[in-house]
Amino acid sequence: MDEVVSIFSRLPCKSSSANLLSAPHCHSRHRWRRFQDNINPFQRTEERFMQRRAFTVSCAAVGVSILSGCITSKMHEESYYYEKISSILITNDNTKIAVLGETYHYIFNAPPLLTQTLAADFGKNLSASFNTFILGGGNTINGKFSLWLNHNASEEAKARATALGFQVIKNGAMRLDLTIDGERFARGQPLPMKQAYKLNNEYSIRIEAPDGVVMKAAKIAVTPITAAADGVLILGAVILSPIWVPILLSNVRFPMK
Repeated sequence: MDEVVSIFSRLPCKSSSANLLSAPHCHSRHRWRRFQDNINPFQRTEERFMQRRAFTVSCAAVGVSILSGCITSKMHEESYYYEKISSILITNDNTKIAVLGETYHYIFNAPPLLTQTLAADFGKNLSASFNTFILGGGNTINGKFSLWLNHNASEEAKARATALGFQVIKNGAMRLDLTIDGERFARGQPLPMKQAYKLNNEYSIRIEAPDGVVMKAAKIAVTPITAAADGVLILGAVILSPIWVPILLSNVRFPMK
């Protein structure tokens, strides 16, 4: 093979003398490439096939990557929703809190501090604000909310609040942070509830679902809340009563009309 190369390198180029001076071996290299094609055409064909295949695989990989990014982005976009709530109720035995939404009902275990605060009769000086709630597997749900005592409350009321665990914040107001947990249920048929059960305004609370948690479960139990003939709402066998606490709008929003 070296002898063949040597022969082709000595072959004269059919070019002008100027071209020979600028590229003395241009024609020799060209003839050598043509010679390689002639002596091993199958190898050349296989190389071209492998190059095309690599290019096709690269394009497919780019397409899959873009599609995967779109799917991931879509899943991220659907990792939360806003639930419109119209009623916040508590059982007469002070063990459960029911939050009635447009799509779901949420039933929480009532924290003892909440029931004690409600029993303290702070009146209009008491308000509440909700933080984001987190949806878990099996339609479990937990979240945080805060109870606020107005700075205009009497010293006696502030003393009772301090005993319950309220902390003084800016402007002399007091706050108690609480965590609640419970379960989400499908609303089912609308309940024929009395107007007294409804909040003065309809609010929306943000519900989030971490990665891996199904946002809209295929199987979800229907709410255990029912309505008696007289319009009284019942959870199991216990009557529900409305919680008369104004809701602050710092972490809750009005739904879009």
